[in-house]
Amino acid sequence: MSLLYIKNLTAGYEKKEVLHDISLEIGPSKIMTLIGSNGAGKSTLLKAVYGLQGVWKEGEVVFDGDDISHAKPETLLQKCMVYIGQKSNTFDSFSVDENLKTAGYLYDNFTLDKKLEKLYTFLPKLKVLSNKKVNSLSGGQKQLVALGMGILHEPKLILFDEPSAGLDVKSMKEIFNIITDMRDATGISFVIVEHRVKEIASITDIWVGLKLGEKIRDHFTLSEYDLKEIFL
Repeated sequence: MSLLYIKNLTAGYEKKEVLHDISLEIGPSKIMTLIGSNGAGKSTLLKAVYGLQGVWKEGEVVFDGDDISHAKPETLLQKCMVYIGQKSNTFDSFSVDENLKTAGYLYDNFTLDKKLEKLYTFLPKLKVLSNKKVNSLSGGQKQLVALGMGILHEPKLILFDEPSAGLDVKSMKEIFNIITDMRDATGISFVIVEHRVKEIASITDIWVGLKLGEKIRDHFTLSEYDLKEIFL
């Protein structure tokens, strides 16, 4: 059963075509990792799927049985799909608590309190950090806040762009562990763009290799041959 199904996706910015005829699918409770060199179109794929402003796309995108080819981000959020960008994914001048409540702007106070309570059972560190300003946190803690803002919505799918960006090894491993714990505990699927290929290998269920905007391999096992084909 497919949770996300993409068929013949072509996308880009203004007159520039970045992705060319991409097709892929992911089922529930899976982690898919997109790999490839800079400029391969990995981040563009996530942005196109989420209907972010400035990205045009053609092709078919189906999520949880619904055609979302022309859906806007606010609609996808309500359908339980979340996008976490690589940059500016938190409000740094706000406290952790304010970030989470801002992320939950769609909910009434009672519902939001219940969602926060549930979130803290999964990510108790966020409760400890709740009164701290995000700009005072470490890189790993900031990424934890960004992930918490997404998980708050109890999504079925999270599109996560470079979760390890700027993190030390310890923080990277913590974020990767949280991702697998969430998948195992709640059935959330993830489509992740990640440059630390060998480090994320232990949590990846499905690999997709992109090169110059085209899918050249998917559902492969990680090997030196595969990496050379994708990155060279």
